[in-house]
Amino acid sequence: MKKARIFSSFAITIIAFFFVHSLYAQVSVRKIYLKRKEVFDSSGQDWFFAGNLANSFHTLTKKYVIDDEILFEQGEELYNDDAEETERNLRSSGLFSSVTVQVDTIDDRTADITITTQDIWSTNLFPVFNVGGGISSLGGFFREINFAGTGSSVMAQALYRTENSIGWDGILTGTYRRVLRSEINFSFALSAHRYRTVQQFSLFQPFRTLSSPLSFGISATNSFGSDFVYSSTAVPQRTPYHVRRAESWISLGMQRKDRLFFSAYIALEDVQRVSPTLRQPYDNSGKILLGFSSLQQKFAKTLKLNGYETEDMAYGGWGTAIIGRIFPIGSQGEGVYYVGGQIQQSVGIGKGYLFGQLTGSSGFERGNPRYTYQEFSGVGHYRFSENFLIASRLRQQTVWNWNAFRQLILDNDAGLRGYAANTLEGANRIIANTELRVYPQTDLWIFKLSGVVFHDIGTIWKQSDQIFNMRFYNAIGGGIRIHNTKASGAEAIIRIDVAYNAHDKSFGGIILSTGQLFSIFGTHTFKLPEVYGMTIDSE
Repeated sequence: MKKARIFSSFAITIIAFFFVHSLYAQVSVRKIYLKRKEVFDSSGQDWFFAGNLANSFHTLTKKYVIDDEILFEQGEELYNDDAEETERNLRSSGLFSSVTVQVDTIDDRTADITITTQDIWSTNLFPVFNVGGGISSLGGFFREINFAGTGSSVMAQALYRTENSIGWDGILTGTYRRVLRSEINFSFALSAHRYRTVQQFSLFQPFRTLSSPLSFGISATNSFGSDFVYSSTAVPQRTPYHVRRAESWISLGMQRKDRLFFSAYIALEDVQRVSPTLRQPYDNSGKILLGFSSLQQKFAKTLKLNGYETEDMAYGGWGTAIIGRIFPIGSQGEGVYYVGGQIQQSVGIGKGYLFGQLTGSSGFERGNPRYTYQEFSGVGHYRFSENFLIASRLRQQTVWNWNAFRQLILDNDAGLRGYAANTLEGANRIIANTELRVYPQTDLWIFKLSGVVFHDIGTIWKQSDQIFNMRFYNAIGGGIRIHNTKASGAEAIIRIDVAYNAHDKSFGGIILSTGQLFSIFGTHTFKLPEVYGMTIDSE
């Protein structure tokens, strides 16, 4: 009788286990089908008589490049969000004009998955003509973002710049993606003109997925030449400098969705400047920073926000707390304790969206604050209809106890369209932009059009000034955007704006550039610990 009860209890336990497992068991992947489409596909609306010829000048993305981003395998269980994350990762690579990952359920326990990608036109070679704020750049641009179908990229640019009589300016960058099919990337950048040269390289492993456990890297920078110091009444002053910097970091990621991170960052810097008055915070100092962070987000696929590309808009939040020690290297360095933090939050409200980010930091020397920095940035939009929306962006930067050189500029590059370059400078800045964006139903082969009406407002002030006494500068205007559906990123959009300078009561000329002035949604991504507020506008 006792044996019967034991057997009965064991049987009930087994039945209960399989019942519970049946409720929570994942679908098993039976087969994975991969369909790779050329840039111009004969079944698409953009097909034309020379489509095959055009495709012959493009190398189709290699199968292994796509395989490396797939988060599931045949014969394994499929987690609920693996398919969605795979699709997002492929789309964010910038290699494809469209990506779909379709799960076809065969029965309650198995499914087939079909991944369809269509390449973008990855080779861009075209003239560049940037105008705005009384300065211009004329030259050429070459970029290949999918070299030989491997997902690696190279970019070269040569511009003749009128700003500060710079003349010819060259840039060369490259990224070797997944070195030897590992998780490691290698990147380099070289830029040079008659007044400045910057050399950089990085070797790093990023957090590639929502469950990646480790990220690390090293980088080095060598920059020398002259910075430009501006004033409203004088010709810009050139100030020689030489900066050598080495950095290294490691970050551990925990949990899958609501992620937690612990990061350690170290940097060593050697700086030479011609004048002590141009010393910047923590010159000739080393930094050891520890960061404790959390990240939570979910995604929604969107169209006609920043353009006609499908974009993954994130909702959620990010937060980080940073503590560290900054120590002198040589007799001219500084020794302080450092604390900093940043929080982000984004929400969707009906047809609207709001994103906000608050940043603060300070060094402390014998209990006294040094280089205290505070920043707020926010963006939001409201969609009246599928083709019509309003969007705004706000950024505010303020410092205290900042007894070192600091220079911010308020002009076209900062977002105040129609104002002369490099004429409004200070230590603190506020800039707000509002745009009405219209996406009409017009197709011009591989091109689409959109329109913008905008208002920009901002001010800039020194530490000794009161913001309530400062003049706010306004600009209004409109423009058009030309969208290339066979490209991605900033180069996929040509931006043409005309701005009216409300201060001078004059038109500021035609502004010609690439990309939207700002994205109308934020991003929540992992960030390394850093010393906030170090940005200097020098050209």
